[in-house]
This record gives sequence, C-alpha cells and structure tokens, in this order.
Amino acid sequence: MLIVDSARYHRNGSFGADYHAILFRHHDGKAWVRLGAIVFDAPEHVAILDDTGASWRCEDFEPELRRFIASPCGQQMVWGALAPSAVANEA
Repeated sequence: MLIVDSARYHRNGSFGADYHAILFRHHDGKAWVRLGAIVFDAPEHVAILDDTGASWRCEDFEPELRRFIASPCGQQMVWGALAPSAVANEA
C-alpha cells in the first residue's frame, strides 16, 4: 500500500521525455518510508528513491503508481486541483 502526498506532471519541452514526479509513503512492514518517484510514459521507465538517495525496485511500485496517475484523484492532483491532504490513494 502507498499513500501519495504530492504529484505533478513535468513537460520537458522540445528535448527530453515528459514525466510525473510523485512523493509518497510506503509501509515496508516495519515503518512508513517516504519515497519519490519519477514515472515516464514508457512502461518500465520508473525511478524510485528514498530521502537518502538510495534506489528502490521500481517493479514493486510501478503498477500502483500508474493506476494512481490514471485515476480521477491522481489526475486532479497531477494538474494541481487537489490538496495533498485530500488524497489517500485510490489505486
């Protein structure tokens, strides 16, 4: 399970791939961990980092993050119409 705190879409203009930047919390079985994700449009193009810069396995999070992005709640947050406190993961 993950809880999304913030999500935004970044358009890279004429050079580079566009992406979603997502800050979220994940319970690893012991405690809640704050993570950040860069989710590109192409499947399997996801980076997950914690606040120390350590990377996490993207396949553990990609399906749920993509469901969130596609959800109505995710779309509202990505485009800035929903406050982070109003979201408790719909995915």
